[in-house]
Amino acid sequence: MKTTSYRPTQLALVLALITGITTSSLNAQNEGEPTLKFNFRGAPIETVLDYLSEAAGFIIVLETDVTGDINAWSNKPITTDEAVDLLDTLLADKGYAAIRNGKILKIVSQDDAQRYNLPVKKGSDPDQIPKNDQMVTQIIPVRHADATSLVEDLQPLLPDEATLTANQSSNALVLTDRQASIHRIAEIITALDTSISSCLLYTSPSPRDRTR
Repeated sequence: MKTTSYRPTQLALVLALITGITTSSLNAQNEGEPTLKFNFRGAPIETVLDYLSEAAGFIIVLETDVTGDINAWSNKPITTDEAVDLLDTLLADKGYAAIRNGKILKIVSQDDAQRYNLPVKKGSDPDQIPKNDQMVTQIIPVRHADATSLVEDLQPLLPDEATLTANQSSNALVLTDRQASIHRIAEIITALDTSISSCLLYTSPSPRDRTR
């Protein structure tokens, strides 16, 4: 009887593919939405990327050399979007970023991510900004505070790879960072805007004072 031996990394990929594709097929039949079994212990990053390509159909584009191992597992199936969110978090710890464009996953160095076609989002409501590790460019309108002054105040709170600029004419901030960090900055801006708004209301003269 002929037998085949696998190296540990190969075995990890084979097991992931078997459990992932089987689980995906079963859930697709039951719920109409494909899911993945994310189960990696000491697996190289490229093994995880190979699995996502095989099980979810992603086209992987490596724009940088990737090294390091992944330790992450879930006892329950996760959706494709959840798998990509998890990949973002895992890559962030290793100094990389995943840029998704449809079925294409481009893996880049975290320091170079801003040069690529990152998603552009707009809004200042923290509740509308997910706390995940996807790299995006967020346009944050500022109502009462001065956006230019905020750049100096907020810069020390940002990681080295983030960039923050102000558009003076629209009184808005342009922040490129991971969404979890943007969520935190949006909370701070909202709190400052609310405080300034309260001060403006408190100091505004009443209609009776204006007629005197």
